[in-house]
Amino acid sequence: MIIKQTNLFKHQTSLNINFISKMVITALIVISSTGQATAFSEDKNWPCIQRKVVKLSAGQMWRGNPVDEKDISWQQNKDVRELVNKILPRRVKLTETEKIIEEFANKHNGNRKKQLEQSFLGLLSETNKIRQEIISGIGKFSSRQKGLSKRII
Repeated sequence: MIIKQTNLFKHQTSLNINFISKMVITALIVISSTGQATAFSEDKNWPCIQRKVVKLSAGQMWRGNPVDEKDISWQQNKDVRELVNKILPRRVKLTETEKIIEEFANKHNGNRKKQLEQSFLGLLSETNKIRQEIISGIGKFSSRQKGLSKRII
């Protein structure tokens, strides 16, 4: 019975780490994706076919207990900040991200759930900042292009 419970714990831990890894990659990929059809966009300067979605929400990616997206306590946690800074850049490969998250989770075995929740909140927050910068840049570019086209015509 103890062996089965230990194996179940390892399996659940593996699933959690795999889920977090996939969530991180999904969040990073979603930076360049913006949602549904333009018919729903209220921004006249938004040039993309996809709906303009400036901010991602935890509910789109997090399957655990509800988390407070306004909770910024993760910023006070040095380990979480370091993890976020290590895996946030898009240049970090999925295999490397999985390894980093697994090491982080093992290091925080006693408080794993809270640490992973804070890590998720940190990644979501930082991803949203990057996303907002990118979307703002697209909007500015679109406005300039429209201005140029009016001068040409």
